[in-house]
Amino acid sequence: MASTHIKIWLKDKELNAPFAAELMASLESQNLDSLVFIEEAEHSDIEEWLSQLATKQRTIGVISMEKLPAILPRDIKIMALSTRTDPRAHLYLKEGLHIQKLNTEKGLHILANERSYMLQMAAEFEHQKFEFKEKITIDDLEHVDAILSNRALAISNSIEPKKIDPGELIPLPGAGVMACLCRADDMVLRKELMIHHNHSVAKHTNIERKLKREFPDLLGAHSYTKENGDTMFYFSTLTNEGRVIKEQLCQNTYIGLADNMISLLNNKRK
Repeated sequence: MASTHIKIWLKDKELNAPFAAELMASLESQNLDSLVFIEEAEHSDIEEWLSQLATKQRTIGVISMEKLPAILPRDIKIMALSTRTDPRAHLYLKEGLHIQKLNTEKGLHILANERSYMLQMAAEFEHQKFEFKEKITIDDLEHVDAILSNRALAISNSIEPKKIDPGELIPLPGAGVMACLCRADDMVLRKELMIHHNHSVAKHTNIERKLKREFPDLLGAHSYTKENGDTMFYFSTLTNEGRVIKEQLCQNTYIGLADNMISLLNNKRK
């Protein structure tokens, strides 16, 4: 039998390569007549990347789910999700600076690589100075008092970040999850990817993305299952006046949770 090719097409290789390698190994084991290879996408924005993916046969697009737009192109489907890694924000403090000083001192310079985290934290600490920088490294800590990052930074010393609870700084929808996408009409590949789909993660990301579609000014949405089986949901958005609001909701079932949160927020925004 002639071999076929399956391409795993990465957006942001640094973040997605480990998951893509696991996916490649699994696909190779179940597709003995296929050659699976990984290719990094050329630099492009998300909309362009999705548009290019729609033209590619036998291609799996791998991307951090938090970066996906609220509404996908009709010819693209999310077919598999990874397990969720730790979605918490990481706060790195300059040596000698304790987190309590964020409450007591004024004018501390805080650098953030995620606007949603920056806006949420700035609403809590109005007396501090916040600055956005998309690409940051631990070396930036030489010039600021603290770094607020949406992921762990590579460090060469003993700096330990404070991981902030999702109820305090609410992650973006899909944070910590890798998504596999492919063409909607590629039914063979869709079937193969379903084997790798994480249904327990999907029930939470479906709730989060529904809120993302409902609220264009969304800052964060995070759902998880508590030890007692209840579903906990945190959400943050901006009002029409630019004010940050946060809400949380807990139910003994995830069914209807998104609609209940939408109703709660719409009443609060009136």
